Amino acid sequence: MPAEKISAILLLILLTLGASIAVTTKAFDVVGEVSIGEAKVTVAAVAPTVSFAFYSDSTYSTTTNEFTPQSPTYMKITVSTDNIMSDVVIKVDLFADTNAGAVGTPPASTDPALYVNFTISYDSTSGQWVLTADTGGSTTWSIELDPNQQQPDPGATSGDFYVVITPGKVAAEASSSGAEYADWDCIVTASVDTESSTASGYGYIMYFYSEISTSTVGIDFGTLQPGSSGGIQQVNTGSGYTSANSFAVNIIANGPYNINLTTSDTWYHTDGVHYITLGTGTSPGTGEFLLFADDQENSTNPGLPLNKHPVTSTLASSEGVLETPASRTTEAGQSYNIYMEIDLGTGIAVGTYTGTVTVTATDAT
Repeated sequence: MPAEKISAILLLILLTLGASIAVTTKAFDVVGEVSIGEAKVTVAAVAPTVSFAFYSDSTYSTTTNEFTPQSPTYMKITVSTDNIMSDVVIKVDLFADTNAGAVGTPPASTDPALYVNFTISYDSTSGQWVLTADTGGSTTWSIELDPNQQQPDPGATSGDFYVVITPGKVAAEASSSGAEYADWDCIVTASVDTESSTASGYGYIMYFYSEISTSTVGIDFGTLQPGSSGGIQQVNTGSGYTSANSFAVNIIANGPYNINLTTSDTWYHTDGVHYITLGTGTSPGTGEFLLFADDQENSTNPGLPLNKHPVTSTLASSEGVLETPASRTTEAGQSYNIYMEIDLGTGIAVGTYTGTVTVTATDAT
């Protein structure tokens, strides 16, 4: 076939094929949108739950309702929260109360004798739980997180705090019907933000505590004839005997107290053979001696006790050397001068006799 015809046929075919191609399009929706900014919701805090108990042992196994000044008592505080533990703040109020049958109200301000408190919170900077105590300026209370126990995981939702509480020396006695206070109470508050819950307890006992200090290490009644009497002539405060007619003591006590003196019932001669024995009554017998004491001086007979309170060999006398029991002291204590008299019987061999004298502050309730 001639080339011209071939070209014409191909062109016709191409044109025919091109005419058969169809073009299609699809319709779609156009949706408008715009941002309205952030969306938020505030979730209110929920009060955590809290409970506590006191223990007499460092393993937190034996519960107790008893406290003794200068002896540790152990406290466990259990908390559960919808947040995390690091959001929780604990406050503990511990205070003396005159009503043994209910939880009272803490005093307006802390006092070493009547009211202490402490808080526990998490310090994110140090990554540690921190306990802050307010003991009213006391130097003898100690309240601290137990270093031998694991405190709560700050990221957990529950946990136990372990606290060691050592009451101060003048934490008010509350252990008997005659005590100034009926009991000690405790209120524990656990807070998250503005929401809080409390647990409380009452009927906690604070036992009597006293201590005595003195610089005196010896007293000397001088030289007396058998059948005569006399007061203190010299006192040794550690640097030898010097002239004095009394010796001083300082007493710290957390409740009403009496001052009692006792002596050894036998005073021995320096020869180790002879001795004198403590008598009874108002007049010593043969080979006996009597001792008397008071915290007041006899103005008519200087150096002698104003009131002749007998000094015995045991703490049988509840009266002691005070006419009325003394009140609870401050942590600094209360000072006294003690005046004494010795009465000698007859039939006593010449020489020097020595014994002991002990001063005790006993519970007056």
